Amino acid sequence: MTFLLDFNTLNMKIYEFARILGILLDNAIEASKDCDEKIINLTFRNDTKNNRQIIIVENTYKNKDVNIDEIFEKGFSGKENHSRIRTMGS
Repeated sequence: MTFLLDFNTLNMKIYEFARILGILLDNAIEASKDCDEKIINLTFRNDTKNNRQIIIVENTYKNKDVNIDEIFEKGFSGKENHSRIRTMGS
């Protein structure tokens, strides 16, 4: 399946988008590298109902003690000496 993401409609600068996507993919690769099945799914979706574009990164991982709710909190990092991603609006 081919999906075209219109970068003209992003509500952020392209370098911010690239940096965030790069970090998400690096984290997915790092988490899945020790798994028997190394699976990473990257999905781009248009949510026309809410007028937004959604990126979903799913991956295999071994650490089953991850608090799924906590990882979505603003500023959260599971790594020592890491800070949140900063964008122009934060």
